[in-house]
Amino acid sequence: MKLNRLFILLTMSAFVAACSSNPEPEKGTETENGNTEIVTSNDSIKVSPSLIYTPKNGGEYTLLIESNIRWQIESNVSWIKVDKGVGRNNDKVTATVAEATIPEMTEGVLTISPYGVKTDAEPCKAFFYRLGSDATSLEVSSSSFSVGAEGETISFDVSSTAAWTVSADVDWITFSITEGTGDTTVQAQVQPSQQFDETKGTITIREKTTYEHPAEALILVTRAGTKPYVKLSYTEMEVAKEGAVCYVNVESNDKWKVKTDASWLKLSRTEGEKNIKMAITVDANKDIAVRTADVVFSVDGGNDAILTFTQQRTELQLAVTPAEMTVATSGGDFSIQVTSNTDWEVSVSYYNLRSDKFVTLQTTSGSGNGPINFKVSAPPEVVQDHKARIIVTEKNVPAEDAKTAVCVVTRKG
Repeated sequence: MKLNRLFILLTMSAFVAACSSNPEPEKGTETENGNTEIVTSNDSIKVSPSLIYTPKNGGEYTLLIESNIRWQIESNVSWIKVDKGVGRNNDKVTATVAEATIPEMTEGVLTISPYGVKTDAEPCKAFFYRLGSDATSLEVSSSSFSVGAEGETISFDVSSTAAWTVSADVDWITFSITEGTGDTTVQAQVQPSQQFDETKGTITIREKTTYEHPAEALILVTRAGTKPYVKLSYTEMEVAKEGAVCYVNVESNDKWKVKTDASWLKLSRTEGEKNIKMAITVDANKDIAVRTADVVFSVDGGNDAILTFTQQRTELQLAVTPAEMTVATSGGDFSIQVTSNTDWEVSVSYYNLRSDKFVTLQTTSGSGNGPINFKVSAPPEVVQDHKARIIVTEKNVPAEDAKTAVCVVTRKG
């Protein structure tokens, strides 16, 4: 594993050393090449950063010089070298800090001053503080993480020669451990985001010491913003034919609306915000067909959540009254009563295939409750009793499911 060295002790521009002249202009003479130029009172020299803390093994650091005149840069110690000694106007200088050979912290100063001009611009300084050779080291395996809005567990390795602590500047990052010694793997739990915008947090691993400038490493965690959403505790509900009051838990991070096209579903509300327990009343189903309908929850900028209701049908009902009747030989007009909750049709069959067809239907179909009217004719000659069945059968129902009701009519001989 290759660790990124992050001796991020503290590199800061505590101040930018800047020099400016009096408001009155004055003339100056540039001695190089014997040329004379006018130097105004706007002359200045600035350096950034002006305060740098370095690890014990040193390193390279870039300084930005801002000026409008020629300048020179000098070091007061041998362990700081620069890649150029003079320059003009704005420029960059690379300072190389050598590895420490003594146990104490050492200080070095780079002085940037006017060069070859007469001016009232004052020198500026960049201060370097290098840890001593006995200073501890601190490294981490990652310098940044990008996490989705749903959050996740991230891990990183800490390598140190001393004890250390780990912390975050946000409450949505928590750790498996908050301190350790030497080399350890740390797990950090990034909680799901409740914000629509991207959020950032910084993990700091810091050396445990009384030293004024302890070694530390920083890890930047960027968490994506969440989208508006709405979720339901159920996506389907099955309800008995008698109906019921049903409850669903709505979870959201924004305002939401709810609607349905079904008149048999009654919503306790049409909108809400965040998390709410909501009631939906399902009316009794008097129909003989199973029915379904959707309740749609929506949130601006997010996906809909759908709750589908399925309600059982009312059982088919079919009966005739009376179930038997006897009529005189002379016949006549008669009726029987149908009790039903569906459509039906009527037919006649005879017990004796040689019987005359003495029942004539005047009602051949119907719906719901109603009479069946029929006529019974007298026989052409006196014969024995004859029987017929008036059969009522449900319509628009699969044959294997269809119910029948029968009235047996006996004509006396």
